[in-house]
Amino acid sequence: MQRSDKLLYSAQIADRIRLIMEILGLELSGFSEFTQISESHLYAILNGKRKLTRNIAEKIGEKLDFDGWKIQQLDHKIPMSIRRATELSRFYIENKDVLEFFVNTKDERKASHFIEFGLIKAKVFDEPKYIWEIRQICSEAKRNYKSKDLSQLLLYLTEKGKLKKEKRPLKRRDGTFTENRLVYVFFKPDFKA
Repeated sequence: MQRSDKLLYSAQIADRIRLIMEILGLELSGFSEFTQISESHLYAILNGKRKLTRNIAEKIGEKLDFDGWKIQQLDHKIPMSIRRATELSRFYIENKDVLEFFVNTKDERKASHFIEFGLIKAKVFDEPKYIWEIRQICSEAKRNYKSKDLSQLLLYLTEKGKLKKEKRPLKRRDGTFTENRLVYVFFKPDFKA
């Protein structure tokens, strides 16, 4: 096999692995956990840096109730039935709280989704909040955002009409206020002062 043929074959194998992940609804981290193949190894296969060995192909196939060697044979179609594999169903149940494993939870992992559907609905913004207060609430929920990123997100949510903003004297963590510095506070549109 010539070098160009090997490169083309590696790219086609990578596409087949991506297709399998897509059918399964798994992110790379989830596929790695499911197959017990390291993320770095899978990443190298997807980038054409490593070859998909028969052993790895069989390991994937074993989890999906089909002959893994077929992954390496480009003329064999990847069956949609792999989505119904017993091991996959078990994996979904056992890892339902690990959002980063699953493609369909991508929105839920985004900061905007967390703020809009978590904090706003949880009435965090029923009273005006400073960015440092919001950051603290996010941190308690194991979501750490930089002040700048959080500020941009909150400004975006005000543009969408989900929140309102108003400049107020900066409130320090000790509860005192500065007289010479105004910053935004964010609150629900229906807040009445």
